[in-house]
Amino acid sequence: MGFYEMIIKYLSIIVLSLLWGNNIFAKTITLSKCYVNIMNDFENPSNNKNSYNDNSWSKKSYTDFMKGWGWAISDIVVNTKTGYLSIVTGAQDNIKKADHKITNYYKGIAIHEEQEFPDPNSTSQLSTFSDFKFQVNTKSNSATIINISSTHAFYNAKDPPTKIDVTNYKQKLLCKSGNQEKGSNNGSGNLLKSILKSIN
Repeated sequence: MGFYEMIIKYLSIIVLSLLWGNNIFAKTITLSKCYVNIMNDFENPSNNKNSYNDNSWSKKSYTDFMKGWGWAISDIVVNTKTGYLSIVTGAQDNIKKADHKITNYYKGIAIHEEQEFPDPNSTSQLSTFSDFKFQVNTKSNSATIINISSTHAFYNAKDPPTKIDVTNYKQKLLCKSGNQEKGSNNGSGNLLKSILKSIN
């Protein structure tokens, strides 16, 4: 085998191994029966009384939470192949799915972060800032949501801005289980073996 043939062979093996590896590690993880265990509402502390403060997932707390919202489903889905976190909630005839782009993933912890800053070139009287973080721990079957946003109105240059709306809370969720579905690698494995056989 010549030098160039050898280089092509090894490059082929590397590329195919990377493609095969993506299928192996891509997976969908579903955390089922989630509920807000701890609520820290810094703007409306009266909402904090709804916290359950459980040390682990509780069927009683979950049932009470779902009854209060009138929901039939409350799941969190982490899809490392598409790169999205999803919250699935709602009643049987009105299921809603909110997707959030995964901005970081480390050792079973998927994170979504997004911020919005006021536009300095805007001529609107309203100014909005928001900071949203959604973190899912697939190992402990838990999640944390931090939501901070504020909207102020500037009616004139002499007066201070008027607060229109402010949201500032942190939720800690508990879920029952984390079911994993790994990407299929049987087809990729057979293809890899066939190509390796042909270039040997």
